[in-house]
Amino acid sequence: PPPRRGVCVSESREPCGGEAAEDARRGAEEPGGAAGRVAGEVREGAELFCDDEDDDPLHDIEKWRYPKGVGREEAVKQLLKVIEEYIPGQSGVDGGGFEVTNRNERGDGYVWAQFESEKNGFIDDVEFLVEEGGTVCVRSASRLGYLDMGVNAKRLNWIAGGLRALGWEAPDITTRTHFEYFDPFNFRRSPSVL
Repeated sequence: PPPRRGVCVSESREPCGGEAAEDARRGAEEPGGAAGRVAGEVREGAELFCDDEDDDPLHDIEKWRYPKGVGREEAVKQLLKVIEEYIPGQSGVDGGGFEVTNRNERGDGYVWAQFESEKNGFIDDVEFLVEEGGTVCVRSASRLGYLDMGVNAKRLNWIAGGLRALGWEAPDITTRTHFEYFDPFNFRRSPSVL
């Protein structure tokens, strides 16, 4: 299938990041050819969590927000600190560890990390674009396969929890917010049974 656009958008449905996101995409190596930047091309079926240009309840999440009074530079530092404290193997995911491959090198708020599964060495790309004004675009995508068995949600929920402890707004991904993600084959017919 043709690649699908995975673009983070603002509440006004405008692409987030602008030139900074574009520059970040051009400036970093393509992670395994499977994923783009926060606002870039991803192949069909990759699990991604960001405000997508399509109305896609399976993949969309709200932008995260850092606290008022915290500037973008400090927000990036807080985000990196929480990522660096991440525990490989938490909730049974990412037992192979992780590496932060872009730490806002260009000063544009872009952070990219790669997380590895323990058994098969599968790599997932996790990207953040910390914007001026308090918002953060978030994307977590498996490079291979269509189903991820909840791995991307567990990872983002762990990171979100660490950021909420610092005053951020970063809601968890749950069966109530993303029923189709957790039940992609619609085995359970109604979210009310969860």
